[in-house]
Amino acid sequence: MAMYSGNGGDLTVDPIQAVAESWDRKAAVVTADHLRAAGIPFDFLDYGDGSTWAPGCTGKHNQTACLQADMDHFVPLIMGRLQHP
Repeated sequence: MAMYSGNGGDLTVDPIQAVAESWDRKAAVVTADHLRAAGIPFDFLDYGDGSTWAPGCTGKHNQTACLQADMDHFVPLIMGRLQHP
């Protein structure tokens, strides 16, 4: 399982998306806590405002830069699992 979350970044840029992303992040943090407590392996990348995740990412999943960075991380996870079940 892999989860990717930004914090919505600057509220003045697409405030509805920023608030939604903030709520989604809170849900991801709670989910990560429950998975950890249950001993279920997972990857959780909480990249905040996106500034360290990818050039052009501002912490919103509706941006190509953020989505591309997510996929750049996720595809190798899947390929590794397929090669070594």
